[in-house]
Amino acid sequence: MTPSRSDPVAGQLPAEVLAALQQGRTIEAIKRLRTSTGLDLKAAKEAVDRGSEVDLETGLEIERQQFAALFATEDRTIGMQSFVESGPGKASFVGR
Repeated sequence: MTPSRSDPVAGQLPAEVLAALQQGRTIEAIKRLRTSTGLDLKAAKEAVDRGSEVDLETGLEIERQQFAALFATEDRTIGMQSFVESGPGKASFVGR
């Protein structure tokens, strides 16, 4: 089954990611999704990787640190402004 814009999850994907998925180019879609999500995906991966090796309290502290670091980025400003002006899923992030 190929995803379409009417699918609630696929509707949140960037157009170029959805197009790659619809054409069966899964690896390209993953690469494009990672590029378009930028810093947040890297921070989430680090929090999961590091958090899985420690107790819950330490894992939550790792998550708080990642959140604080991301909150100071240009992408946070872009995302919040885009959300207020255009709603969710419309921002074009720069990875800074």
